[in-house]
Amino acid sequence: MEAVGQYMQVIATRMLCIGCTTKLLGAGEKEYVGKIVLLEKIAAQKEKELTGRDTLIAENTKKMKDQEEEVETFRGQIWDLQSQMSQADIEKGKMVARVRELEVEVMEMFAVGFDRFIAKSLFSLQNLMFQNWM
Repeated sequence: MEAVGQYMQVIATRMLCIGCTTKLLGAGEKEYVGKIVLLEKIAAQKEKELTGRDTLIAENTKKMKDQEEEVETFRGQIWDLQSQMSQADIEKGKMVARVRELEVEVMEMFAVGFDRFIAKSLFSLQNLMFQNWM
């Protein structure tokens, strides 16, 4: 019976050790559970921040696309204005050439008119002198 008593003491000691080990494991698990809860909270907070950033990125991307469309519109307008300016320059060149032609024509008309005036004046002067002479 003594052997059974010793056996019971060994079993009791082992059970006590298992209980202590279980308590220690439970305490360690509680510590890890607390850390896990903290990490889950941090992860949830980071997820919210990332969601906010994703929303901000999406908004900024949309704004950039709208601005790119606006830039393309402005480029088209610039191209149209450059085309109109080059057309206006061509028209200006034609007008300048026409003004030069008209200046030459006016000068020729003036020269012809002046020559007629001189001829008439000389003729009138000759007639006057002839009439006075007679």
